[in-house]
Amino acid sequence: MRSVPLIWILVRVVQCTIYFFRPTDNFEYLINWVNSEVPCEDDRIRFDEQKIAVTMIDEPIAVSEIFLPNDGIIFFSQNTALGQKGGWQCDRKAIPEDAFFKSQPAASFFNGSNWVASLEGEESGYLLHALQVPSDEEDAQDTAVIQVSGSSRMLIDDFVKLGSFIYSDQESSLSTIVNEMLDVTCYLFHLPSYYRSIVMDGVSLDVVEELDNEQI
Repeated sequence: MRSVPLIWILVRVVQCTIYFFRPTDNFEYLINWVNSEVPCEDDRIRFDEQKIAVTMIDEPIAVSEIFLPNDGIIFFSQNTALGQKGGWQCDRKAIPEDAFFKSQPAASFFNGSNWVASLEGEESGYLLHALQVPSDEEDAQDTAVIQVSGSSRMLIDDFVKLGSFIYSDQESSLSTIVNEMLDVTCYLFHLPSYYRSIVMDGVSLDVVEELDNEQI
């Protein structure tokens, strides 16, 4: 009687989910404006002077003046057109008004509400419990994607391990990501407690400032 060896094949099923980080700090998002009131054409924009502002202007914008906070970064994308009314703005009012930008705290990597999941090519929305954020645990080799159509501060206060990390449509190492981010046009400001504003005149920017001998 011939014996036939039995071979057991253990197949490990690995779940791979793609997570897209949701930028929340763009100028055109209603969530970033007090009472969801975005600036209309030729309005004035004011920041909270005591909060760090990190935002991106990703659309055309036409306002008469921007009053900056003491610290922050404003990114300008290729779509930015200063002095041109954006589709997200309301029409010019008879009397210009103030619009107040709300500086948001840094978004936590471990907060599931900051990620939108895509499973097997279809958007799955927000997942539950431990699946809310990307990871590289035993049965998961997830991909985290940060797109360049927005700006966000991400808070990572613990170790993170991922299957892959994609920034700007490219799978990159951290050093590559940093180099790519340095190519983004930004306006970085760190101001003492003096009055400073940006006055828009057409597509040009004139900075009006009252500073002592301290240099930025």
